[in-house]
Amino acid sequence: MSITITHTPSAGTLLEGTARGDGANEILKARGWKWGRGLEKWYVPQSRDNTPKLQIIKETTKALTAAHHAVHVHLDHSVRNTAEVEADLAERAAQRAQHLQGVAERKAHEANEAEQAFFAAHHRLPAAGEPVKAGHHSETRHLQAIDNANTAWKNSVEADQAALQAFEKAEAAHHATGARNNPQTVSNRIEKLTAQMRQLKRSIDGYTANRATPYEREVPPASGEAKTRAQEEMAALAEQIQYWQSVQREHLKAGRIGNYSKDTISPGDYVLIGPHWHQVLRANAKTVSVDNTGRTGKAPYSSIKGHQKAEPPADQLLSS
Repeated sequence: MSITITHTPSAGTLLEGTARGDGANEILKARGWKWGRGLEKWYVPQSRDNTPKLQIIKETTKALTAAHHAVHVHLDHSVRNTAEVEADLAERAAQRAQHLQGVAERKAHEANEAEQAFFAAHHRLPAAGEPVKAGHHSETRHLQAIDNANTAWKNSVEADQAALQAFEKAEAAHHATGARNNPQTVSNRIEKLTAQMRQLKRSIDGYTANRATPYEREVPPASGEAKTRAQEEMAALAEQIQYWQSVQREHLKAGRIGNYSKDTISPGDYVLIGPHWHQVLRANAKTVSVDNTGRTGKAPYSSIKGHQKAEPPADQLLSS
């Protein structure tokens, strides 16, 4: 039976065709593959909507072939647009939230049953804290009742903890999409994507590494397949940046964020960061330097929640 490795944007990198005892699992685990119980296939983590991790695929193919497995590889290098990716993520997040809500409700039911079992075991103990009568015919039954009550209490506590954890996971899943679109998260994502874009452009154009050090060297421009891949990644990043900038504009339009920059904020102004106002010491290109209890603190413009020229009330001002 042959093994097939596939990659698509929506499914990521998958591998199927292995069988129990064929030795493939050790090869795959050593190269970062994970077994998906729901998929009933092997997969490369974080490969969905990313370019294929060619190094992993090549090393896996080589190792499996050396172990006398026939391997077929089919890779789709296309990229889905970000709106489609985010819609897919939101749908899967909703499904996960629904699943976890069901798990939480089941755990809560189990916790209730465990609590009732504890009450029943406790009620079977002799009344009024009667001590164990050593040597009496009731000793064994009494000790067993105490042991049963202790076990039931432990089970009840563990069931309560499991239910609480399940509800916390379900709650987090319900807010996953909102957290992903949080204004600060969106701003940070744009900065990260822009930095990745600059890095790819440097690799295409060539650059000087370790500048002004004894290890300074010239890195030549990318060429061939490496250049093609870098250009494809740049195009994908440009589309992602454009999408998230549109989300950011919606936040700005809705008043969830302010359009703050060194052009709108000056030294001596006051900005609201977190729960406190800070006096501005300096407006930088990407950050604002503020008085933070006598020390200079820095914060990105995207973290500013309010701006004013007048000094705020003393109980709202964080300064020296």
